[in-house]
Amino acid sequence: MTGEPTPYDESAGWDLVTMLAQAFATWASDRGRMTITADIEWAGEYNPRRHRTTTFWSHTALNLRGVRAATDAAMAARKSAETIFSRPAPKSTGAQIRFLRRTSAGRAVWARAGLSVTDRTIGRWLAGTQKPNKANLARIQEAAREHHAQRVNSAQAKSERLAVEAAYALTDAIGEPVRFFDVSDLDFN
Repeated sequence: MTGEPTPYDESAGWDLVTMLAQAFATWASDRGRMTITADIEWAGEYNPRRHRTTTFWSHTALNLRGVRAATDAAMAARKSAETIFSRPAPKSTGAQIRFLRRTSAGRAVWARAGLSVTDRTIGRWLAGTQKPNKANLARIQEAAREHHAQRVNSAQAKSERLAVEAAYALTDAIGEPVRFFDVSDLDFN
């Protein structure tokens, strides 16, 4: 058999990463054997035995350090994305202004919204001695919603990318062109 297996997409990557994280939670080493129950595609061809249990190892045991690191990074990114997603965009005008002015990405959204006021005016808005006019208030609110949506999308894309990278890290550790579908059990020993 020659060829490459079907590429991992975000959903399949997350399915595998979730199983990897559960297996790593109960395993203290970075080397060993991996037993997996799944549908397996080898070098572009599906294994005729559906949902088969297979053990992977090499004569020196699989080096899973990179797989563990990639899995941990994907899980951390997922947690970060969930945190960002669960937080609503700021509601008060002062919070929205600080939210937009805090980062370069926020400042770029601020500029695209057409908010070209001086730092002194921003200071007065934040101090409460002056309020933005209706047009600027509408621009601030829209820019804050846009910036929040960008942050959510960016965090989700990062977590999905890292999940796929973790899935490929496992393929690299095994050293074979293999792809796992519908994983129901994964264990290290």
